[in-house]
Amino acid sequence: MPELPRPLPFPGPPLTDGRVLLRPWQPDDRPALLAGARDPLVHRYRYLLPDGERAAQAWLAALDDDRRTGTRLELAVTAAGDDPHGALGSVSLWGFLRRNASAMVSYWIAAPGRGLGGAAVALLSRWAFRQLGLVRLGAHVELDNLASRRLLERCGFRQEGTLRQYAARRDGTRADCAVYGLLVTDLL
Repeated sequence: MPELPRPLPFPGPPLTDGRVLLRPWQPDDRPALLAGARDPLVHRYRYLLPDGERAAQAWLAALDDDRRTGTRLELAVTAAGDDPHGALGSVSLWGFLRRNASAMVSYWIAAPGRGLGGAAVALLSRWAFRQLGLVRLGAHVELDNLASRRLLERCGFRQEGTLRQYAARRDGTRADCAVYGLLVTDLL
């Protein structure tokens, strides 16, 4: 595998399939970020979103630091179109294992049911395989998060096992997670 670039590049031009557009997060996306953190489903399953204005500013600043160090690339998910559009969610690559040419995928969408989450994961996955030379992407999803599990399966990810008591929830309980994987050869 070729060495992953540091800093991680932004996709250029921004990734789109005509319905969804992935772009860097912007400072004026803070309201959308905070709205996502308040969404009941996002709040339940996404553990590290900011809960206030200062935390949102810090989260956005950390995105650039993480990209520069090669540890995470997080992109805003927006609806494609000519009119101004705000962030509806996020999709990211993180947990890079350079020796294994692999990374983890995570995502959240504050307005589910429109197919934007699946489109975002599919776009970023294909880009990661082509542009970063990755051969494997993984995801961990709580077993009861059926919508997220279906999203991954529609994108070609396969369930490979279960991590017992893997996720520490905000309320102090623990949850089992399904382990999903997608190989570059799965898309051929």
